[in-house]
Amino acid sequence: MTIQTLKIQHVVDTIKAWSPTEQLELIQAITKLLEDAYDSGNRNPLQTFNMPDTAVESIHHSPPIVDLNSLVADFWPQDESADEINSFVYQQRLQDMQNEL
Repeated sequence: MTIQTLKIQHVVDTIKAWSPTEQLELIQAITKLLEDAYDSGNRNPLQTFNMPDTAVESIHHSPPIVDLNSLVADFWPQDESADEINSFVYQQRLQDMQNEL
């Protein structure tokens, strides 16, 4: 799992030391918080957790993707093959796994 913010990473690191029962209690408390927010009519989880208005606005004002070809980009470097990219990614994953041990 990839953690996006240092604040959340700190919480996760702290919770790792808790007992499974305490971790389950936290999950139940967060679930209840989300249920209450949803039941109160707040159907937008971004507003529940005070996401910056610019993030919420950009999500709300983004048009739907109707043509996948509009997402196509020609960015592949001419001097690199797909095999080289795959090999690089594989080596990075191996290195990441070794660093986690």
